[in-house]
Amino acid sequence: MNTDLLPVHTPTSEAALRAGYADSRRRLMNGVKRTPAATVQIETLEPAPKPKGIWTGFDHNFHIIAWREHKLHLERVAAHKGEPIETLYQQITLKPRLRPSKLIIMEVLERYPGVTHADVVSPSRARRITPARQEAMYWIHKERGDSYGTIGRLFGRRDHTTVMWAVKQVEKRMAG
Repeated sequence: MNTDLLPVHTPTSEAALRAGYADSRRRLMNGVKRTPAATVQIETLEPAPKPKGIWTGFDHNFHIIAWREHKLHLERVAAHKGEPIETLYQQITLKPRLRPSKLIIMEVLERYPGVTHADVVSPSRARRITPARQEAMYWIHKERGDSYGTIGRLFGRRDHTTVMWAVKQVEKRMAG
């Protein structure tokens, strides 16, 4: 049944509301009369006030409003801590960016001529490829701090224990 075609009726008084209930009951119960339990006083409710904030309605400048609310929050925190807001900007919003994993891999591959990115992520265990792969895994772990599982997924769905072994082998080679 398509409800878009049904008329929408908003009762304006208690009597109209009761008549609507009686009509609905008559249609649903096929004329069966029920005795009302008790008379209920229905209060007219005012519409709820619209909440304040950035997500009421659609605003094309919501990103500006969000930034202003973020800045206001930072100013409150700075006032509470007794610090200048610039200090909070450095602590919260200006975090150093990490170098992309692909860039780290390419830098490692420059030291291994003849080994390509496709070789490193392939399932091959050739002697000319594994040291490059292990070193790339080591530098990604050291510079980015990515988990072993994440690094393993970068290198052709390898297990996290493979990455642990690679990091350990490179550390051994660097120490010895």
